[in-house]
Amino acid sequence: MHIKSLRVEQFKRFRQPVSLDKLEPGLNIISAPNEAGKSTLAEALRTVFFERYGTGSLTKILPWGDSSAAPEIELNFSLNGQDMRLSKRFLKRKRCDLYIGNQHLDNDEAEQYLAQQMGFEYAAKGSSQARNWGVPGLLWIEQGQGQDLRSSVEHASGTLQQALGSEIADLTSADGDYLIEQAQQQLDQYVTQAQGQPRGVWLAAQKEAKELEEQLQSQQSALQQYQQWVNELAQARKQIAHAETNRPWEQLREQAKHVQVQLRQARQLQERAKEIQQALTMLAEREKLYQQARERDQESASQRSQRAEQVKSLGAKLEQEQGTLNTLSQRLEQARSHADASRQEQERARTWQQWFQDQASFEGTQQQLQQVQGQLEELGKLETQLAQCGAALVQLKISDEALDQVRQQHQLIQRLQHQLETISTEVQIELQDGASLLLDGESIQGQHRAHLSTSTLIELPGMGQLRIIPGGRDLGKVQQQLAQTRQEYTQALSQLGAQSLEELERRREQYREQEQQDRLLRSAMKALAPQGKAHLQGLVQAAQQRVAPQRPQGEAIEASERDRIAQATVLAEQQYRALESDWHDAREAVARTQAHLEQARAEANSLEQQWADPQRQQAQQEREQQWGQLRLQREQQLTDQKTLATELAALPVSVLEQDLQRLERSALQQEQSYNEACLAAQLVQTKLETHGAQGLEEQIDQTLLRLHDCQRRCATYERRVAALRLLLSVLREQRNALTQQLHEPLQKHINHYLRLLLGKAQVELDEHLAPRWLQRDSGQGLADDIDGLSFGAREQIGLIARLAYADLLQQAGRPTLLILDDVLVHSDNDRLGAMKRIIHDAAQRHQILLFTCQADKWMDMGVALRPVPQGVQ
Repeated sequence: MHIKSLRVEQFKRFRQPVSLDKLEPGLNIISAPNEAGKSTLAEALRTVFFERYGTGSLTKILPWGDSSAAPEIELNFSLNGQDMRLSKRFLKRKRCDLYIGNQHLDNDEAEQYLAQQMGFEYAAKGSSQARNWGVPGLLWIEQGQGQDLRSSVEHASGTLQQALGSEIADLTSADGDYLIEQAQQQLDQYVTQAQGQPRGVWLAAQKEAKELEEQLQSQQSALQQYQQWVNELAQARKQIAHAETNRPWEQLREQAKHVQVQLRQARQLQERAKEIQQALTMLAEREKLYQQARERDQESASQRSQRAEQVKSLGAKLEQEQGTLNTLSQRLEQARSHADASRQEQERARTWQQWFQDQASFEGTQQQLQQVQGQLEELGKLETQLAQCGAALVQLKISDEALDQVRQQHQLIQRLQHQLETISTEVQIELQDGASLLLDGESIQGQHRAHLSTSTLIELPGMGQLRIIPGGRDLGKVQQQLAQTRQEYTQALSQLGAQSLEELERRREQYREQEQQDRLLRSAMKALAPQGKAHLQGLVQAAQQRVAPQRPQGEAIEASERDRIAQATVLAEQQYRALESDWHDAREAVARTQAHLEQARAEANSLEQQWADPQRQQAQQEREQQWGQLRLQREQQLTDQKTLATELAALPVSVLEQDLQRLERSALQQEQSYNEACLAAQLVQTKLETHGAQGLEEQIDQTLLRLHDCQRRCATYERRVAALRLLLSVLREQRNALTQQLHEPLQKHINHYLRLLLGKAQVELDEHLAPRWLQRDSGQGLADDIDGLSFGAREQIGLIARLAYADLLQQAGRPTLLILDDVLVHSDNDRLGAMKRIIHDAAQRHQILLFTCQADKWMDMGVALRPVPQGVQ
């Protein structure tokens, strides 16, 4: 199939006729920026083929804001070696014409012929949908839909299967699947489809087997319990006979009485040991008190020596500090005299500094007076200009509502004039050279085109007259509305004192300029007098009233001399303050040292008196004698303690207590065991008498027979399920093998293009002939799900698959045309280069219309880049 030219009129953004002609049979690239109409041309191609001429729901193809338009598309192309011309008009004066050489088909007949030849169908009602587009919907890629391939393949699967041959149709028919369906139905009687779990008779047999196994286990447990009771009875009788003969609890109680006598003797020795330990503790406490008294005597002697030494040291320190204080007093008096003289000199310098500041301030005020007087003069000029600007604003002002109303009326007049031209009668005149006619008295020659909305006379020299009376629907209504709108427009202009909308726009612009001038004048006045004119006048009055300061007496002191005097005064003051601080510190140090000396002398006298007291010396001698007696008593108590410890080691109390507790508990346990054995023997005897006649062995034999029968049935169902699964696996493997064989022609075309993009990679097709898995040349045998690839990779494989479908359809004698609207925008430079080779290769066999807004990426394709035709509004 070869599209030669395309012409559209009143179609979306194309109000005026535009033509895309001289299209090559191979690659054609139409390039333009965004919003220039590329996708609109692609949509026009889809509309002229897929949409019925008579449908009334195609309002989306109307030009913007024009509901009375009649979109028209004309197409010249060749199909199956025949030149054809297709023309369709939608919504208004609906029409479809198809010219095949000298043959003419129109309306429904023409549409059905095209649908049959190209492999698509029309929607039964309303606009066409993707499911109706068939082969063209597969090969014509809409903007941003290059990666969406699966649904398009399904819509065109019928034609693709015909291209592959009749065997694929037989393979997917109901007759071909009958055996697989029968095997699957039988398998579904035994297992679930979702998880393959048992169901039906197999599940019932498994449940019955499980119940019988549980019943058998219960019966065997009962028999085992019976045998255990028999063993327990024999053991209990043996234990009772042994206990009655030996009576071990009585022997254990005799041993406990002997241990109790030994325990009583050991506890008496423990009490004696405690008494000795208490006596030793009391002796240790008294010895500790004697030791503390000796340490206090030693501490008192040490304090006497320390206090005497301290009194001597403080006396020497006090003498030294008093000498330092006398020296500082003399230096402080000298510094005070020097600081007073410096202050007097600084005060005179400060007086001259104040005079210099006041004089400078007075001179600055006189300069400010001149500046403010100039500002007042400039302010007066600006006030005069502002008054003139205000008067101009009053004269030029136009309300926004009035101006918007005039604009709307002007736009309505233009829209009505355009609508009148659209619905009026169009006359196209083509005269031969030298011929002429009169159109309402106006001479016409050559080519002329006119829109007639009123009765018009055409005079044909030498032939007569023609009168054309337009009869378009709503023509009179539009003319009346146009006249009324023009009258309202003229009245509105007159009320505003203008001749045209342009004059009002100029007045509005002048008004805005005057507004800007008003704002500038007010800003200038604000800058000159931020606090108002009265403030400036007040500054002038205050400056005029100010008088010059009075000059001090004596010689003037300059700034450098004032700085020197200030530094000398600060230095003298610092020296005086430093000496004063040192003098105060020295005086406080003398006072502190004298106080410490007096306190040390008092403490030393007190310690001497205490040490020489006769009573203290007598008490010290008595403590030494008592301490010696106490040491003798402690040695005697330690000897007695060692003797008791030896005796207690032979009779350990804790061990004897444990032995007594152990023997008493053992005797009680032996007697309880004997009684419990007697009771247990009676209980077991009763249970044996109760369960002895139930026939457990016969019940177990019957349950085993039923269980074996049920297990045999389960094994039969399991073998049947395995056989059905094996049958289904073999049938499906054979079907897949046949499917792969039938896919080989299409696989060959896809691999041809894929090698140019990914080397030795391969694509596996699903049962619907759509790419499903991508096998890379990785050596790992792993395949990627195509749906999980990146957007760019899916778009590239989608385009490759469409080119392969086109090759397959061409070999089967089906028409092919590829329309690519802004494809491969998500491809990197390397992948895009490979895809360019692929598109160029496919263009050797098919016509390709490639629409793009990225001209710089397609300049190396060996064909000229065509712009979108002119005529876009």
